[in-house]
Amino acid sequence: MFLGKCKVMEDKRIMKTKKNLKNTLLELLDEKPFEKISVTELCQRANTSRITFYTYYGDKYELLDEFFRDLKAGASNRFNELQKQNNPEDEPVKSYQNLLDAILDMYYGHFDFFQHTKPQESPDLMFSYYWYVIQSVESFEIKYADQLKPKYPIKQVSAFLATGMWGFAHMGDVTHQSQDKVRSDAKALLGNLLEGEIFTREN
Repeated sequence: MFLGKCKVMEDKRIMKTKKNLKNTLLELLDEKPFEKISVTELCQRANTSRITFYTYYGDKYELLDEFFRDLKAGASNRFNELQKQNNPEDEPVKSYQNLLDAILDMYYGHFDFFQHTKPQESPDLMFSYYWYVIQSVESFEIKYADQLKPKYPIKQVSAFLATGMWGFAHMGDVTHQSQDKVRSDAKALLGNLLEGEIFTREN
């Protein structure tokens, strides 16, 4: 029993340390691009030793990777909630729209981070975001390939949709559109694409 409590306390301590490092990364991103943030600076700001940092991460890119995995897990949970609420039949187009909603929830819910994913500001952050979104979209392409029958290679369609999602949301922010309008317009556009020339719906 004592060893079990010690393990729980150790796990909580590790989680607290990792959360502190991620929050510190967010603070530093308000000051400079990710590429210019060093592990030393990150540790100094987080009041964490380099030894502790390298116990959990090989470099700052592994920290970033875990940050994205956390976001992806949250988006996945949100998607599953939406599917239960409004798409129990697992209809493909509605599933894609729920995926878009989950991604936008992630985007706006962590805008303090995603505002720094512009390619001109931080190519590494933009690439990492793009990679995680494209993986999610590609998994959908594969799942619904028999029903939607993509006319073009799945990886290319996934890249097109993933890039478009980010660009649509980003330009909505740039032009000061409300989140609700960006969301409704994005879902309508995605629906038109899925029902149109990218896919051939199965009769």
